[in-house]
Amino acid sequence: MYVSCQDTFPTFSLQKIKHIKYPKLIFHSIDDEIVPFEFGKTVFNAAAEPKGFVELHGGHNDAFLTSKEIFIREIDSFVNRLWSTCTQQCKTCLRLVEWTKKVTLPQGHKKI
Repeated sequence: MYVSCQDTFPTFSLQKIKHIKYPKLIFHSIDDEIVPFEFGKTVFNAAAEPKGFVELHGGHNDAFLTSKEIFIREIDSFVNRLWSTCTQQCKTCLRLVEWTKKVTLPQGHKKI
């Protein structure tokens, strides 16, 4: 029996995402020619909090380049929100903060 990746991926993703308790920021392009945009929204809706969803533009393999400013801005914003609400200043948040310090942000965006 032949089972394609597209047959198993949606079910697998929806089963797994419900159990991930770490903060999640899901990016999906409305122009994705491989994975339908609606599927990205479905995965986001199934995910437990904390979570975020960012709509990008561009193809499946180049949306992060086509939407580079949105991509970087939203990561920065997500990490800032997590850091400001983290009551323990935990290792996970600290790693995210350290990572964002290495990223070059578009002009006008603050680093934490």
